[in-house]
Amino acid sequence: MKEKLNIQDEGEKIFTEVVVIDWYDGPIIALVKTLNPLQSYLASVVYFNTQTNERIFQLIKVEETWGMQILDDIQLDKYDVTKERIKNKFQQNISDLYVIKGQYLNGISLRVKKISVDNLKYYPELEEVIQQDQLHSQKWLNFFD
Repeated sequence: MKEKLNIQDEGEKIFTEVVVIDWYDGPIIALVKTLNPLQSYLASVVYFNTQTNERIFQLIKVEETWGMQILDDIQLDKYDVTKERIKNKFQQNISDLYVIKGQYLNGISLRVKKISVDNLKYYPELEEVIQQDQLHSQKWLNFFD
């Protein structure tokens, strides 16, 4: 069943704001916001096809204050602190986990699924995402079959 994160219409943009934290030919890690309800999420890439630029992101809810702290760290060029905060966030108790498939987070053709938090996997570096074995890559793709 497709989860829509309370978005009204198919084909509508899911996120009202996308703040990119890490980039490689498109977002790798970002803070994103939905409008209805007003909610912030941390998006982290878990699958990346370098030939088609297709990506799958996992999304976890984050508090507005946590997001502001991340933005402050970025403005102060504290990239190592930012990466550590993100890693720690993924190690906390996560209640909801979503995966989103598409090329860009600000696109209108994103597909969304709510999945079990047992599938949560944080990749601190893009190389780990690209070099994951076929079994793990296929696991992310299978959520959208």
